[in-house]
Amino acid sequence: MENIILIGHGSPKKDANNIELAGRLLHNAIHPDCADDCVKVAYLQFAEPEIADTIKKCVEEGAKKIIIHPYFLSSGMHVTKDIPEIIKEAEGQYPDREFIYTEPLGIHEKLVQVVVERIHAANGLLPDEIEKKSFEIIAEETDLSGFPPEQVPIIKRVIHATADFEFKKTLMFHPDAVRIGLEAIKAGKNIL
Repeated sequence: MENIILIGHGSPKKDANNIELAGRLLHNAIHPDCADDCVKVAYLQFAEPEIADTIKKCVEEGAKKIIIHPYFLSSGMHVTKDIPEIIKEAEGQYPDREFIYTEPLGIHEKLVQVVVERIHAANGLLPDEIEKKSFEIIAEETDLSGFPPEQVPIIKRVIHATADFEFKKTLMFHPDAVRIGLEAIKAGKNIL
């Protein structure tokens, strides 16, 4: 049996100690049909449960492998020293268990995308709003009336993705392209 522990820093401000939701989302993503409590949360300081107590609970529940993930952005002292010391102590207490310590969240394009979304939200521009505005600009700035109606959404999407209005002059469609594309989507095919 495997358990995952998601470790948060912890805060004296009680309502800031809220990574339980992240733990539930992680559990649902990794084990969508599992009713067990195999993803747990712990806090380094200021909040409970503490890491050592959560490790003990995993062991008591029969976990043979315990994966510990620091829910931190970077590899500061807590990630490189404090948490590894707690894990080392647990390895001494439970030598028959396997402990795996992951990297923190770190620099990742998905995290950058979250930051971009937060910035757009703060400026009042969410991705859906940006896309909507882009399509409004395309409709105002280019005449697509000479194209078959089934091709117009595709041309708009290409112009939106490239920010290049000239594509309307160079795009060429095979006579069966739209029909075959729709059939592939309906059949659940991967679209590159």
